[in-house]
Amino acid sequence: MWSLTHESSTPRAREVRLLNAEDLLEVEPLFQSVPNFLEEGTTLASIVEAPDAVAFLVDKIGILVVNGILPGKYGVAHITFWDRVLEGREQLCREVAQFVMACAGLQFLLTTIPQNRQRLLEFARSVGFVPVEFTESLVVLALMREGEGYGTRSSDS
Repeated sequence: MWSLTHESSTPRAREVRLLNAEDLLEVEPLFQSVPNFLEEGTTLASIVEAPDAVAFLVDKIGILVVNGILPGKYGVAHITFWDRVLEGREQLCREVAQFVMACAGLQFLLTTIPQNRQRLLEFARSVGFVPVEFTESLVVLALMREGEGYGTRSSDS
């Protein structure tokens, strides 16, 4: 059920598929070598093997993890690219997010980004996430499923 191939003009991001156990062995060291969303001491395997999570391998250059899934409602999205390149991958991330929401019947995805990470905040907004809450150190952003609520694109980007 979970599979998606994305042909892109960016040769570094062509295929997106469900992360499997074999991929996990190869990906875990790469994931740990770059800044990521895990709390210290937590492994990627413990996150993606949870019953409320799904992870996609993005052409072996990164992963998209959606965890904390509340079926029919929302999940929390996290993306990491090993090469740290975000530019040019907005459409890819948007399509994968919409795919995950459609397959899981989710109305929206949430993500949290530290307020001091302007590059990530700008990238999230270019994907279509919009700020919904601010804390002292974090911005909570939401991406609605196409055809739901306020849409997937921010009108003031």
